[in-house]
Amino acid sequence: EDGYAHVSKKGEEGVINTKGKVVVDTDYDDVGTLTEGLYRVQKNDEYGFVNEKGKEVIDTDYDYAGYFTEDGLAVIRDGDEYGYINKKGKVVIKADFDDAEGFADGYAIVKDGDEYGLINKKGKFVIKPEYSDMDYIGEGLYAVKKDADDEWGIVNRKNKEVVKADYSNIGTINHG
Repeated sequence: EDGYAHVSKKGEEGVINTKGKVVVDTDYDDVGTLTEGLYRVQKNDEYGFVNEKGKEVIDTDYDYAGYFTEDGLAVIRDGDEYGYINKKGKVVIKADFDDAEGFADGYAIVKDGDEYGLINKKGKFVIKPEYSDMDYIGEGLYAVKKDADDEWGIVNRKNKEVVKADYSNIGTINHG
């Protein structure tokens, strides 16, 4: 990673620079990839974040944490529910969801009960939970299934059908 290397010592992980200087102490069970200026770290089955200088900026208090995206938010799990924090560790979208994905282009797929929908960065639904499955495939489009046995179709962020549900699988959009 641009002048840094992950290292292990006595079963614990950290990060050093190209001169061998320890940047993130080797006292974590896991150190993730540097994203948006922060390393996701895990210690004793709890997650938090340290900056590029190794300073813990978000305590290892979460049952799970995803990586920060370009939208400046990361998924966290507190108990059985998912929400989102900003890079200062402030909860910006309360942990009220049964599952959640990272933000992409200002929107994130979340699960409420047994159904998936789409929220904006304020935590408001732009597509109410109504799909049994939902995947972001790029360029503001989402592959969706109404019921588990249904075929996949594609909708936009306004939940307008773009491609009829007629496919057993839909991949990501590449090069438009």
